[in-house]
Amino acid sequence: MTLSLSNSVEEFTRNYGVSSSLFGISTTTFKKKVNLALNALLTSKVAVKGVSLIVKSSGLAGGRMGDKQIDGTDFRNILGRYPTGVTLVSAIDHDGPFAMVIGSFGSVSLDPPLVQFLPGRESGTWKRISSTGNYCVNVLGEDQLDLSNSFFNKEIDPFDTIEWSPGPTGSPMIAGCLAWIDCSIHAMHEAGDHYIVVGAVEGMGVGDSEAQPLLFLGGSYGSYNSFPEK
Repeated sequence: MTLSLSNSVEEFTRNYGVSSSLFGISTTTFKKKVNLALNALLTSKVAVKGVSLIVKSSGLAGGRMGDKQIDGTDFRNILGRYPTGVTLVSAIDHDGPFAMVIGSFGSVSLDPPLVQFLPGRESGTWKRISSTGNYCVNVLGEDQLDLSNSFFNKEIDPFDTIEWSPGPTGSPMIAGCLAWIDCSIHAMHEAGDHYIVVGAVEGMGVGDSEAQPLLFLGGSYGSYNSFPEK
């Protein structure tokens, strides 16, 4: 079947049995991508035969097309076998200091010095951080589990009892942490239901604590132990 480029997205969906559910995206996003692809192919005067060219041109080829889909529970369980550190990403605005617990922190580049973390797209705390343009990553030690958990309690403000001082950007450096990395927001990229936030390092340092880092693995917290030297 040759698909007329004048056809609507609805006709494309009906004729080829392709829909947003196959790619795990919203109907609005699916229609937007397909419509852009149709318009682009019309401009280039390409004859479209079959569905593959539309899918490739629309950027949907990397989606979940096909009978097999990645189960969300399996995805979480399998990725949960990879341990992460635990950090508090802090900032300050006109309402005062605030922070969010982040396990997805990591380095990006040495020259220039860049780091990253991945907040959820719907996170209200991330929206506040974004509006400030800066943040500080506070690396938690094994003795700071209660501190980490306090940020999940919506009934209290942990900063009422936290000692902190402003970093180079003004973002809070929390006392007792293993290390701090103060950043300005360098770039932000959409990545599914999260953002990849790249920070330019404005200052960094280590704390006074000699504790091991707080780790998270498979839904539980723990700490690090090195192998004995042979």
